[in-house]
Amino acid sequence: MSFEHLAAAAIAVVGPYLPLVAKGAATEAGKQIVAAARPVYDWLRAQVVDTPAAAALDNAVANPESADRQTVLKVALEDFLAANPTLADELRPLVAHAGQTIGAGNQTAIGDNNVLAQTAGIGNKVSVSRG
Repeated sequence: MSFEHLAAAAIAVVGPYLPLVAKGAATEAGKQIVAAARPVYDWLRAQVVDTPAAAALDNAVANPESADRQTVLKVALEDFLAANPTLADELRPLVAHAGQTIGAGNQTAIGDNNVLAQTAGIGNKVSVSRG
């Protein structure tokens, strides 16, 4: 996995967790995300101290709904991982485990003319058209 893909995967895991970090506590609905994302977030927080990625992480936590802040964090994390390739080896299994933990959701539709959509990650858009 390239540094770019690893950084994107880490942000995909941590992104949904950022609003919970900003609030200081997780709701019942967020417990699965928190359980999966916490090891990745804690690793990031511990490893990027005194780097541009630390400032980017602080900004993303302060503005958890901002896709732009998450993009800045992703780029800063890419640069950090490129400069510290052995740390990338530590992050890979954390991200892989988090992806397995979050998993897929289930949807059930009963009736006629139902439309379902499901997505995961950052910056996804869903468009539904009926002809």
